[in-house]
Amino acid sequence: MRDLYMLTRSYTSGSENLKKGLKILSLKEYPILRLQRFVSGGVYVVSGPLLAVFGSVSLSGSVPRSQQFLAVTSGAAITGIGLGRVAESFSSSKKLQKRADKQLKKVADKLNEAIYRQGIEKLQRVKMPR
Repeated sequence: MRDLYMLTRSYTSGSENLKKGLKILSLKEYPILRLQRFVSGGVYVVSGPLLAVFGSVSLSGSVPRSQQFLAVTSGAAITGIGLGRVAESFSSSKKLQKRADKQLKKVADKLNEAIYRQGIEKLQRVKMPR
């Protein structure tokens, strides 16, 4: 893994996918992290509707429709993110492994592409003798 991390840094590609893949593998490896994921998702699920309600109501008068729309949309988005996190905490180890493999395959593809591009650039810089 350390070599893979160094390659992503040196070729500046695939580092985000590597982070995602390692995070998913750690969820599979250490089940206690799933509890943390569940709790943080629960906080999102609770705070989303609160944001929607408090953002669209005012004690001093009417609230513009654009502000109401923004508050309800933000609340719904936050609730959706929370539900995703809660659902992820209940994922099976097999499903987590499959997701991690998918992310790590993306890393390999991006690294191969970067290495190939660098090789082409080096070939283009070499002058052929006549």
